[in-house]
Amino acid sequence: MDADFSTNKINNSISTIQDILDEAEYLNDGQSLTSYKEASGYILEITEEYMSGYNNISFILTDGTAEILIHRGKGDDISTLTVGDTVTVYGEIT
Repeated sequence: MDADFSTNKINNSISTIQDILDEAEYLNDGQSLTSYKEASGYILEITEEYMSGYNNISFILTDGTAEILIHRGKGDDISTLTVGDTVTVYGEIT
């Protein structure tokens, strides 16, 4: 999921990560879901440290139902994110 940490863009309810993965299961390469999704959970692992030049970070997010890679997430205060932090992400599922 490419993610944006601002949560004021979406009117849908927060989905579980498992629900998002179930919905995305049949996407082909290059396809994305027709609507953006929002999920909350905690950071299980940081897979790419914060990159100041791009102002992004990649990490594994879990909510207890499943795990999802947040690839190059952007948003306020992302340079301070650490394993165990609770976050809400919003983005396109590709």
